[in-house]
Amino acid sequence: MSKLIDIIKRAITLEITDLHFHEGKRPYVRQLTKIIKLYNEDIVVHNDFIEFFDSLEISNEKKDELHKNGSFDLGLVIPEVGNLRLNVYYQQNKLACSIRLLPSSIPSFYSLNLPEELLRITKMQSGLVLITGLTGTGKTTTIASLINEINMQQAKHIITIEDPIEYHYPEGHSLVSQREVGADCPNFCEGLRASLRQDPDVIVIGEMRDKETILTAIEAAESGHLVLSTIHTGSTASTIDRIISYFSDEEKNHICSKLSMILSVVVSQQLLVGKTYDTIYPCQEIMFMNDSIRNLIREGKCHQIYSFLQIGKDYGCISLEEMLTKLVIEEKITKETALSHCNNPSALEGYFRQYRIN
Repeated sequence: MSKLIDIIKRAITLEITDLHFHEGKRPYVRQLTKIIKLYNEDIVVHNDFIEFFDSLEISNEKKDELHKNGSFDLGLVIPEVGNLRLNVYYQQNKLACSIRLLPSSIPSFYSLNLPEELLRITKMQSGLVLITGLTGTGKTTTIASLINEINMQQAKHIITIEDPIEYHYPEGHSLVSQREVGADCPNFCEGLRASLRQDPDVIVIGEMRDKETILTAIEAAESGHLVLSTIHTGSTASTIDRIISYFSDEEKNHICSKLSMILSVVVSQQLLVGKTYDTIYPCQEIMFMNDSIRNLIREGKCHQIYSFLQIGKDYGCISLEEMLTKLVIEEKITKETALSHCNNPSALEGYFRQYRIN
């Protein structure tokens, strides 16, 4: 057995989320938010990586990608371990590997402590849905739980384009076609273009990384499909700004007009350490479209969106600060944690005063 696989098998008993191997160092793991060195493990050497690659039967194409680009991504399943997402890379001209440990099955929507308002997404027939947040905030897991709700309850054709495939959907009422970038299609944009000819009802794009993918996603939503994707932003309003930033000044008005018509929901997600330091809680800012928000997007006034989130409860909207306040009231997180993760401290302090949180 590969030494690194043996370390992975032992490490999963520690309830970790990530494992890191660096050539010339002992392994590290992430427990909740902390990186911890495994002092009881040997230093990882170059040959350990070679054995690891051989045991995983890493393709020559992936090895070429490593030498050409300095890194590669891979999703795989290891018996007795489960689903893994690997990123192998060079640092200081030495090999390194970051491994995300994924549940062997897709977590249910309710087990993730997600707000029930998000289940509205599973009933939508068309439009663009964006789940946003920084790296490691559970965007992929949230989308997987929503898609599996559709899979188990509705008769749809769901096409996913992922890099790499992280969750494998069980057999349900839907037909699920999962395509991996690099193996089944050359990139997100080409996979998305092809999906439009594959009779989809729902399309999942692992990430919107470039202008071409964004344009094709908009086209897919305009043509009557439900499109879900992720983007790396820290709030709902900044998500609109990020999308618009991919386009020239001459194109921006046109894109704002299109987004105002096809964007259905933007969810900005964080993961917070609980009050007892042994639990992680998701925290979302949720923006369901209404006429007021659509007009702001059309007119390029995204900086005014936040004020409409605060008064948009009838549409299912909720600001990050309101959700943080809710978690404090429920005694899931501390007031200090809420303050350190908010986007608008004065608004959060206002909620604290309203609910008499000292």
